[in-house]
Amino acid sequence: VESRERSIGAPKIMYLNRCVGDCTLMPAAEDDARTGESTLLSLPGPHQISAFALGDVVWNDVVACLKEVWSPYGLTMTETRPAPTEIYSEAIIAGRGGQFDQDEAFAGFAPLDQFCRPLSYAISTTFANQWLDYNLGNDTAVDICRVASQEIAHTYGLDHIYQFLEGDSSCSDPMTYRFD
Repeated sequence: VESRERSIGAPKIMYLNRCVGDCTLMPAAEDDARTGESTLLSLPGPHQISAFALGDVVWNDVVACLKEVWSPYGLTMTETRPAPTEIYSEAIIAGRGGQFDQDEAFAGFAPLDQFCRPLSYAISTTFANQWLDYNLGNDTAVDICRVASQEIAHTYGLDHIYQFLEGDSSCSDPMTYRFD
C-alpha cells in the first residue's frame, strides 16, 4: 500500500514558514505539514524552532528569490498556511540546526523519497538563523534562497549532483555543492 505522500500527487503550493512566534515540530513516522510532524527528527519532541531572526528586509528578499526560482515550475509560494484540505508542502526557513537534531555545519535538510517521487505534506528546513554567525554582506538572502531551493527540491524528488556522467563538473546544476 502506498503512503499518502505518494498517492495524492505533487503539491502545487509551498508554504514558506518563518516561524513567527516560534514553531513546534514533533518526530513522526511520516511527514505531515498540517500537524507539524517530521520524519527527520531523531530525538523525542516537541522541538521548538526559533523564529526567522534576520529581519523583514532579508525575509522579503528570500521570498522574492524563491518565487523567481520556482516560477517556471508552476509552484505557488505562500506565506499563509494553506487550509488542511489543500495539498501542499512546507519550507521552514528559520531556526538553527541543533533545534532540528542536526549538526550546525549543515545549512538545511529535507526528506527525499527513495524512488525520487514528489512528497506531499513534506517539511523541508533551512537553518536560516545560522547566517547570524557569518558576515556575508548583501548575499545573505540569496544564500538562504539557494539552500531553501535545494531543500524544497528534495521534496520533489531531486538529489544533489557532484559531476555529470561524462565526468564534467556539475557547477552549473542548481543542486550541486561544487564551486569550480
